[in-house]
Amino acid sequence: MALLPPHCRSTNLNELPPMSLVLCHIDDSFSHTMLLERGSQYQLLDDEEALLHYLTEDYLGMVAHAGELDEDQQESARERFIQLGQFMEGQALADALNDLTVGLRRIVYLDSLDALCEQSSPFADALRRFFWEQDEDGDEDDPIAPVPMDRADDLLAVLDEFLVDGEYRHI
Repeated sequence: MALLPPHCRSTNLNELPPMSLVLCHIDDSFSHTMLLERGSQYQLLDDEEALLHYLTEDYLGMVAHAGELDEDQQESARERFIQLGQFMEGQALADALNDLTVGLRRIVYLDSLDALCEQSSPFADALRRFFWEQDEDGDEDDPIAPVPMDRADDLLAVLDEFLVDGEYRHI
């Protein structure tokens, strides 16, 4: 599992409420493209406040590093991230942030933990397919079947491997 700052993690995945947020992002910078690396990470966030804190601190730091932003540019980006976070959520927020960070970093998934387990989206479907292929309880007739919430920690446990394998790159 990715190392998470204290405001982003729970000591026990079973303690995470279904509405916890899952944020997956990858490095889209030129250097990582040339090295065939993706710099993939995911975070578990307790709520919208933790999400905004992560985006304006840690995520922005990665964007700033990849884009070699100076302090003024970072502060301007932080203000814009805050504005977007106040008026948007979910995929709309991810799309708006992706528009600002083209060629630096890209959010490939931002939604609740229960949505990752149960709802259909290209990223969630690909992750569940990957999960069920590795799990003996998978249904061959429904490879993207929902993952019960009591198995959410198992789904999250394969997320790092899924990101490394690159199954999300087409998304």
